[in-house]
Amino acid sequence: MLESQPTQTADPAAFVCDCEEWQRQACAGEEFYAQFGNNRYCILHFPADKDQERFNAAVLRKLNAWLESYQQAYDFQGVWFPVEIDFSQHEFTTAADFSSATFNGRALFYGAKFMGTARFENARFSSEAIFGHATFAGEATFESTRFGKEADFSSATFGAEAIFLSAVFSGEANFREATYQAKTSFVYAAFERRAEFWFAKFNGETYFQQMAFDDAAVFDSATFNGWAHFDQTKFNSFAVFDRAKFDSITEFSRVRFVGEADFHSVKFSQNSSFRSAIFEAEARFTAATFEFAIFDSALFSKNADFQWANIKCAGFGGARFVGIAGFQSAKFSEDAIFEGTDFQGYADFMEANFDEVSFNLASFSAEARFTKVKSKGLATFESAKFKAGADLTGANFEAEANFRSAVFNGNAHFSSTVFGGKTYFSIVVFENAANFVHATFKDNLIFVGEKLFTESSKLDLGLSIIEKPERVSFHHCQLRPQWFLLTDPRKFEFDNVEWIGLEDELKQLKAKGEWNHKQRHIVYRQLATNAEENHRYAEASEFRFASLEARRLEKFRGFVPWRLEWWYWLASCYGESVGRAFLVFAAVILLFTLGYTKVGFDYSAKTPPAIRPLEWKEAAVYSLNVSILQKPEPRPFSTSAKLLVWLETVLGPAQAALLALAVRRRFMR
Repeated sequence: MLESQPTQTADPAAFVCDCEEWQRQACAGEEFYAQFGNNRYCILHFPADKDQERFNAAVLRKLNAWLESYQQAYDFQGVWFPVEIDFSQHEFTTAADFSSATFNGRALFYGAKFMGTARFENARFSSEAIFGHATFAGEATFESTRFGKEADFSSATFGAEAIFLSAVFSGEANFREATYQAKTSFVYAAFERRAEFWFAKFNGETYFQQMAFDDAAVFDSATFNGWAHFDQTKFNSFAVFDRAKFDSITEFSRVRFVGEADFHSVKFSQNSSFRSAIFEAEARFTAATFEFAIFDSALFSKNADFQWANIKCAGFGGARFVGIAGFQSAKFSEDAIFEGTDFQGYADFMEANFDEVSFNLASFSAEARFTKVKSKGLATFESAKFKAGADLTGANFEAEANFRSAVFNGNAHFSSTVFGGKTYFSIVVFENAANFVHATFKDNLIFVGEKLFTESSKLDLGLSIIEKPERVSFHHCQLRPQWFLLTDPRKFEFDNVEWIGLEDELKQLKAKGEWNHKQRHIVYRQLATNAEENHRYAEASEFRFASLEARRLEKFRGFVPWRLEWWYWLASCYGESVGRAFLVFAAVILLFTLGYTKVGFDYSAKTPPAIRPLEWKEAAVYSLNVSILQKPEPRPFSTSAKLLVWLETVLGPAQAALLALAVRRRFMR
């Protein structure tokens, strides 16, 4: 146990201070002061309260000693300062060594000038350590130094290397406006209270590696001109780097931000790596500027804000966003790589600008918003998974857009989107609506895949602008005709396409309005034209029937005998049904056969009676001949007979022609 008062029992004549051997140079020439426990000490190294007058005199002797050689230094190694010591404005003209010194009172070095090396390694500051406006012309070493209370280095200047390796700051650390001209190291340091580096300037390499900030770390407006290392450091409270400037390579790899990380308006002029960094609270990079931003495998546990960020190249491969990923109005002037990125929260890229961008294998668990996004170069979403809605309304893809193997579990909105280059939806899955209303396609548009559309899917190309319709193709997929309303599919390529739901669509027309009927009529007719020109006659037949059926069902649920198409439907299903055409033709023959047995014919050239109806057998033959435009005998005599012959001359050949048309189309199919 330490004693509070010295004991004068040792023999001063044969005195060797019992401090550490390497500290004895500091007390060279000093007399025995007192014994502490079993050890004898000089006045400088005595580790308890001491005669303040004698101690101050000893310190003054060391400060005023004449330097006999360039090796001599201000040597205070292991000195035990009992109360406040004031070195303010003092100029240490050569090396100053305070290694392992203990400062029990305030240590005032305000405005001091260290013209040589300043060594404070293993020093202990029990009270405030004030180095504000101090100048360190040579190397400054604070390795393993412990600051028990406030450490003030505000506006200090470090002209050579500054070493704070393994230093411990138990009080607030103030490095505001400090200037570091050479290498600076805080490796393994620990800041237990607030650490402030506002407007600090680091002109050499800076190392804040593998250390801990237990309280706020404030680097607001700091400047890093050399390589800045923060890798594997832990920020247990909020970290503020607002408006900081990093003019060289920056390393934040495997950093852990427990509190908020604020990088608002930060400028990274060279590569900046946040690879495998962990952001447990909100991360703000609003309006930040990056040359090459590397966030591969980073974890954002809360919201991440990159709004208005200006990034030349970006790598977010394998990163995970648990909260909102906000990239609104962000600008990526070169490559932006989000391959394998996991967006568990809302992903917002509204009005973002890309040169080339890749979201291959990305996963969007919540809504993905790409409204008014602009991409100048290749944009790829290969194997991306959109588990909720995907909104690309008003996006502009000036070059190729590739969605190969993407999966859209929710609604996919591409309305008013501009696709300037080739657009691929190969092996894509749309489980719900795929909305391309008012979209513009300037080049190829390709849809491929057996699972492209499911039973709950809906494709809408209405009012889209397709500049090269011959380059629009659908391969190996199921389609519904109604999906092509308000577009012109006549030049589209349909390869191995299965059309489904046509019968259901026709059934629904009975409950639809007039406008829908007309549009269905148009699109079915256009699809029929497409099928006919590409020799898919069976499809052409179905669509021709559907087109005319849509017109018939427009009013009164299809009962419109005053319309010609109604009779066309009744007589032969618009020339598509051989069976109906034959039955109607047979009915015409039978009907007129019956009529001919009731009206008079002229037999004057044959056996009397001269005027009489035809017998059943001859009436049937007579009716058949009339239907094929023959002029059989006898001639009709009565007005009613002449009327029947005239009617059959019109109806019979017409129905025979419909039968021939139906047979021809059957063979074509």
